Amino acid sequence: KYKSTEISTHLLKMRMIRVHVTGKIGNPGTYVVTPIDRVSSLIYRAGGLGVHAKQQELHIKHRDNGETLIDFSAFQQFGDLSQNPYVRSGDIIIVPPVNFAEEVVRVEGFIGRPGYYPIKPGETLFEFLNRYGIINLIQKISEISINRDGDVFTFDMTDEKAQQTILRAEDAITIPKMIREVYVMGAVLKPGSYRFVSNLRAKDYAGEAGPTEDAASLDKIRVHHTDTGISEKGENAEVYPGDVIEVPTRPSRRLSEYLQIASTIATLVIAYSAINRN
Repeated sequence: KYKSTEISTHLLKMRMIRVHVTGKIGNPGTYVVTPIDRVSSLIYRAGGLGVHAKQQELHIKHRDNGETLIDFSAFQQFGDLSQNPYVRSGDIIIVPPVNFAEEVVRVEGFIGRPGYYPIKPGETLFEFLNRYGIINLIQKISEISINRDGDVFTFDMTDEKAQQTILRAEDAITIPKMIREVYVMGAVLKPGSYRFVSNLRAKDYAGEAGPTEDAASLDKIRVHHTDTGISEKGENAEVYPGDVIEVPTRPSRRLSEYLQIASTIATLVIAYSAINRN
């Protein structure tokens, strides 16, 4: 009946679904969302995880009786989207409490998510911090402290012996404030400090600062590692907290500036000679 008619469809609005959030959460209840919302949307809308929430083992029960177990801390620390899936209609997100019958330690201080974390038998301080991604271990951390039964011990994580310190249940670990910025300078529109992100390279920070039309090619970028005093060249150079990224001016531009300066000096010399002759 419609052989000569072109038919098209348009999405007017997305269907809405109901998802339930319960357990150690700020405001448990039922929330109306869309199918493109992820678990994180529900967690944040529900007031965030509770202090004693076991964020490493969130349970998602589906209407088909299936169940998904996710490590929400992996998403928060590393942006791992596999641990932050899309929600489905009728899902129940269960945030369990930390089981204090297990061996746990408390982590506080300058970290994104303070709280209680389970430890493995015989796990060292270094292994624990690395497993949960609580801090960036490429930095020189010299003031991590452990409160153990009222006694406070301070550790220098550059010391191999300190790294092998065995954790005990009910230890309280305090993380010091760390440098979390890098500085971009040179031929960029917005020189200054930028927040450190562990998976970004030199070219990413240069791009964020906006290279000017006078900037050299990306492979000329230099990264000055303030921690070691060593400089590294190249767009894919690794960047660590506190580093300085230099975006140089292209040589042709510098030559043009030198010629302009030389021309100005020559003009001044000629003018000075003419004045002396008079």
